Amino acid sequence: MGKIGRNQPCPCGSGKKYKFCCGKENNIIQFPGTDIDPPPQTLGDPAGSLSHELLNAFSSKAPSDIVMDLEEFPGGFARLQDESPGDDFLGLGPSQMHKILNEAFEDNGAIVRFAPKVEWQDVDSIPFLEQALYFLTALGEQQPLPATKKGNLPRRFVQQVYENTVKKHLLFEYGYPNKEDDIRQIPRLRFVLTYAGLIKKYKNAFSLTGSASKMLRAKDWAGIYRSIFKGNSFKYSWACEDAYPDLWIVQHSLIFNLYILKQQAENYVPGKTLGQTYALAFPAAVYEAAESSTDPAGQVADCFVTRFLNRYAEPMGLIMPEPDPGSKPKVFIKDTRYKTTPLFHRIFDWQV
Repeated sequence: MGKIGRNQPCPCGSGKKYKFCCGKENNIIQFPGTDIDPPPQTLGDPAGSLSHELLNAFSSKAPSDIVMDLEEFPGGFARLQDESPGDDFLGLGPSQMHKILNEAFEDNGAIVRFAPKVEWQDVDSIPFLEQALYFLTALGEQQPLPATKKGNLPRRFVQQVYENTVKKHLLFEYGYPNKEDDIRQIPRLRFVLTYAGLIKKYKNAFSLTGSASKMLRAKDWAGIYRSIFKGNSFKYSWACEDAYPDLWIVQHSLIFNLYILKQQAENYVPGKTLGQTYALAFPAAVYEAAESSTDPAGQVADCFVTRFLNRYAEPMGLIMPEPDPGSKPKVFIKDTRYKTTPLFHRIFDWQV
């Protein structure tokens, strides 16, 4: 492996530059016989802690043993670094973050396990599931439902879904829809249900898939929620509805996003506080946002609030907004305070 440049991304997967992470100048290890004082150990400084641990390990050894140990030192030091919890990651280590960002959700069972336990009484508290069940039931009664010439849902069906389920979850009314694209929640619903394998379009007509029909007949709400979770989490692009930079990491880091909720949203907390926590963990995202914003950290935080909290976690029933004592809804969603729901704690089994 070639020498790592100081300004290159750190190979540990933290997203930070090498010079600000594993390549910090104070990652100096004092060996027996030197006159160099070890760097001061600061609270929460993994590098300082590792230096003292390694110093103590070597101080009682003979020179010949030290040489032999040094042959295994790089791998051992890397393992220690990987296992050291980071403040920016709320206690997760670089190796865990690397796994979160580079492996599938189901392969991260050492961090969290997903086991949806959804009953009929939960439906009203899960906006997306309520909308999906109405959509699927209405489609089942009208299938095959002819699409428009552009391949979209027909106007009457759009208005039916809007009036009976989508409308009550909107902060503001945008006017009565005449076509699918007039209300962004409706095309989002259609695409997520398609990616979830619950609806299909054949010969320019919409219908339920076999699995959707089977789950509806069996009243398998947990199965439908599981399918929606997969479609909304891993296939539907959260970035397609806004003007933020691409910032693909906001969706790719789903497990860490959920972990932020676990650690910080047990009680009501401002959405912008959760967004700031996210921005601190991913300086590479802040660097990307700097190309188009004078406040890149603020833009990453706002993007997290919009895409993850407002469009994903709340509709999926994972968080609830604090009730507003006033009669007017908040104009800026980043000012809303959120906390996790009982459903969040039922369906995610955390191992950390």
